[in-house]
Formats: sequence, C-alpha cells, structure tokens
Amino acid sequence: MTDASDSLSVVKRFYEAFARRDDATLLTLIADNAEWMAYGPPEIPFTGTWKGRAELEEYYDAVRSTLDVHVYEPREFIAESETVVVLGWVEATVKPTGKPFKSHFSHIYTVRDGRITSYRNFLDTATLLDALRS
Repeated sequence: MTDASDSLSVVKRFYEAFARRDDATLLTLIADNAEWMAYGPPEIPFTGTWKGRAELEEYYDAVRSTLDVHVYEPREFIAESETVVVLGWVEATVKPTGKPFKSHFSHIYTVRDGRITSYRNFLDTATLLDALRS
C-alpha cells in the first residue's frame, strides 16, 4: 500500500512539472498503463478516457490546442493512502473562439509504486462548452 505522504509528493511533483511544461518529467511520474478520465460532453476535445502513454500525449495535445491557460492553481490537496484529491482554479482562453473560461476543478489521482496510475478530471464543462461555441 502506498503511503499518503508519498502519494502527495508524486502529485505535487506532477503539478510542478506541468507548470513548467516539462513533459519528460511528467511521463516519469505516470505509470505506463495509466488511465486518464476527463468528464464532459464529447464536443470538448479532451473529454473521454485515455489509456497508456501514447494516448496521454494525445490528451495533453488536445488540452493545449483547446486552452491557453493563464492561471492554473491547485489550491488544496487531500491525501489518503494512494488517493490524492486536488481542488483548484483555472483561467484560460479557449483557442478556437478566443473566449475566456474560468472554473473550479477537482482532480482525483491514484498513485501506486511512486507513479500515477489514474486521474479523473472534473470542471465546469457547461461553461467550457459555451466558450467553445462561436
């Protein structure tokens, strides 16, 4: 079983690497068979389930082609064993339309053997979908 402080450390390093756009470090923190789930309607390019490293690269490409993120703040970390919940705030410009997008987010991670094995992303998809519409 993974210790909560170990899980928390992995997730915090993940956010630090994400902020630097350090994809090489990101990939070292993610298990080869990791599963990413972003909830929302299919009109949002990065919703769905993404499995394995190749698909995760596609996921991050979809996020980066959709959003120009200005503020990305993980504000609260809650860790219990191998689960870490992160509550935060994001502000971005939706690239296809130029419209602003702001939302609270909740991320739920599972960490095993020092690597992230799953990620679940919850945010205000209704507001994002509205911003995606011209």
